[in-house]
Amino acid sequence: MSQAKDIYIVAYYYKKPKEHVNTSKKGWMDNPDNIRWDEKVTITKGLNKRDVQGTVIVNLTQKRVERNNLNHNKDFDTIFQYFFTNYDQYITRVMAEVDPGYLQNMVDVMSADLAAMPEDNIVDVPAQVISETVSTK
Repeated sequence: MSQAKDIYIVAYYYKKPKEHVNTSKKGWMDNPDNIRWDEKVTITKGLNKRDVQGTVIVNLTQKRVERNNLNHNKDFDTIFQYFFTNYDQYITRVMAEVDPGYLQNMVDVMSADLAAMPEDNIVDVPAQVISETVSTK
């Protein structure tokens, strides 16, 4: 992996049965409708022994996907957008220090994508909110 001073997102994913699923019935895990995923995400400086076990490891400093055992997508921008969308308050703080230019560029890209969507597809995340997230430190 990379240097100890780099900043990483480390995500762990766990399969669990959905509520009211009869787990004593053979083959219950074969049906994806019976499963829910739990996600545990940490942001860390450097990687310790436990971190290298993460399902997804993203190096924010080097803008590189170190590991993605979920779907093997290695596109940093795509994975960054996912984590930014779901954990914007944390990612904004880190990226404002690591690379504010990249953060602003990604906010612009995401805002443009949002503006291009038909209004009936937009779910209460106006581009203005995304821009305000970047401007607050």
